[in-house]
Amino acid sequence: HIVCMADDHRKNRHHFAMFIRNCKLVVLLRREYVEEERNVFKPAEWRWSLPQTCDNKWHHYSVSVSLTGVDLILDGEVWKPRQNNPEIIDDWPLHPASDLKTTLTAGACWQGSDMKMRHQFKGYLAGLSLLPNRQEYHEVMRCIVECGESLQLPATNLLDPGMEMITNTHGNQVTIDGKDPKNMEVLVGQIAYLNTREYPAPGSRKLEMTTAITCQEGTKIEVPVSVS
Repeated sequence: HIVCMADDHRKNRHHFAMFIRNCKLVVLLRREYVEEERNVFKPAEWRWSLPQTCDNKWHHYSVSVSLTGVDLILDGEVWKPRQNNPEIIDDWPLHPASDLKTTLTAGACWQGSDMKMRHQFKGYLAGLSLLPNRQEYHEVMRCIVECGESLQLPATNLLDPGMEMITNTHGNQVTIDGKDPKNMEVLVGQIAYLNTREYPAPGSRKLEMTTAITCQEGTKIEVPVSVS
């Protein structure tokens, strides 16, 4: 589990949880017992099938919960629902248990009946924030992804005629295309990592370089991917 809120003792009911299972991002949100809705079936679990959950790369996930449902923001972009994705599971409200409180944990889930941690998260977390009883603007989520860390492009005056240089929307990928190998070398050497966060997230940053060579007669040469 990435984050989990469960009973503090005696029982193992999960009130709220976010976890990865079978390459799916799952959000569990169980309703507390209300007498008037004790027999009402409502959405309680959302399962997104996402290639990003198992691609061994860093991603930013944000889940916004409201009375109308649950929205997912993936890498700063609002994820648009597709047919049966997310898969939504309905459930009854939790049974009443006035003697129980809850325990909130990150990276595992507290097992109240055994009084120990279970369902440990196997992976890496660079940060975790919870905003109870409020929602953050989507623009803020986008800025968290796009505005903090990026690759800085070389100065345009270094670009020789016939060379092309583009970047993606998140600023974490640069593509250089052209026929001048010397200018290509200069441009690649001028690409810089930029971090404008006031409190940069700890940990190393993986740099991956993919090279494709096409000869004049159309033959393509494979070059091993370089990772540092």
